[in-house]
Amino acid sequence: GASFGVGTQTLLTSDAVGTALLSRNTDDMTVGRTYTLSMYAKAGSWDLVSHQGREGGGGYPKARFNVAAGEIDADPPDYTCAITALGGGWYRCSITFVADIATTYIIASGMSYLTSGPKTVLLYGRQLERGPRATSLIATDAASAFRAADVLAFTSTVGGTASLVGTDADGTAYPVDTPRTEAVTPGVPWTAPPGRWSDVWVTEAA
Repeated sequence: GASFGVGTQTLLTSDAVGTALLSRNTDDMTVGRTYTLSMYAKAGSWDLVSHQGREGGGGYPKARFNVAAGEIDADPPDYTCAITALGGGWYRCSITFVADIATTYIIASGMSYLTSGPKTVLLYGRQLERGPRATSLIATDAASAFRAADVLAFTSTVGGTASLVGTDADGTAYPVDTPRTEAVTPGVPWTAPPGRWSDVWVTEAA
């Protein structure tokens, strides 16, 4: 089975029409803060998986993903949804949302809108984190954990300029129209400077 570096996959099985969810309650959400819930999923005998995170006035809206077609199947306005192909039939599905009220949140992922049973889907690496996007998977157990910052490094085959959009370690902001720039030398390893970067690209020298 897949591991992607942390743990192993789970075969989730539904024995009836309805839903089959991995669910956990949390009281640690802060109103006004942004959170992202993600998981890796692969179609079994069922291909629709869902996430719920935001309380949404008591409705617990669900985002739905088709992990056979690699598409977002239902995209509620409460969430920003994303699905990323990882190869071998696996996708990482995520929702980003702002905590809306002070309450116990029911964070759930799994199968929904089942028309018959039993059905199966492969799930792996469910992660809830603060921030506007899913980051690399970190192993946790029964409690939250801190993660080291990711480091971007690569060796380019061409010379040019690396452009970075985001915030430098000293707090300086670099928007897309005035990114931070770094020289890139062919065949020489390059490492991105410390900071929170949302976009990085290399422009080949003329």
